[in-house]
Amino acid sequence: MSLDLPILMHHYERLDSTSTWARFHYTEHNIKRLNLVTASEQTHGKGSHGKSWSSPKDMNIYATFFFSTPHSSLNLCNLAQILSLTIARHLTTLGFNPTIKWPNDLFLDNAKIGGILCEILPIKDQFLVILGFGLNVNMPKSLCQEIDQPTTSLFIANGQPLDTQKLVKDLAEAFQKDLLIYLKKDFAYFAQEYNSYMIYRNKPVFFQNTYLGLSKQVNTKGELEILTPQNTLAAISNGSIKIHH
Repeated sequence: MSLDLPILMHHYERLDSTSTWARFHYTEHNIKRLNLVTASEQTHGKGSHGKSWSSPKDMNIYATFFFSTPHSSLNLCNLAQILSLTIARHLTTLGFNPTIKWPNDLFLDNAKIGGILCEILPIKDQFLVILGFGLNVNMPKSLCQEIDQPTTSLFIANGQPLDTQKLVKDLAEAFQKDLLIYLKKDFAYFAQEYNSYMIYRNKPVFFQNTYLGLSKQVNTKGELEILTPQNTLAAISNGSIKIHH
């Protein structure tokens, strides 16, 4: 498997979006290998639900993995959850206490610190995976306060700047290991550990203002299990629900 070979790194000082770059330039690279494109600054960073992602220069991590994989029975969209777990686990080793808001938002001290977007594109007899992530590393409180939701950074949490280049390299290598395990064992292997980081348990879950039930845990497929008003368990795979906390 070529995905276990050293990661192909591509760095740019300025891009509109690392995910957009991957979508338009993947044909120029060996996508049988794991590729990672990073940028010091993004001019049009992408967040979830079509929102923009604040991307000031030389402060945070703006990065996108891209690679191909054959058609398979795996739910490749679980890869965003795997990456969120990789990041949460690594931040824990650095002394932080991160949490994951299902399906793949990263929180610290009840404020968002990172997000992940996954796109799966069919190409011939393969899938192209484009897995973008942003992580607030050295962003000061003044800039975090300009964002329209509670937002924080690693710098705010511990008062010390971190080396973003070393951090992204370490995260990339950790994700590669988790990716190779996932492709062999699927999400069930990670479910218990993922649940140990998941916040917003026993909270009301809504979809388009319709109450669905109380959030419980993630199952072996990465779906959110909820306790319905009828006192039965149901599984949700749509990440656009709202969990009130």
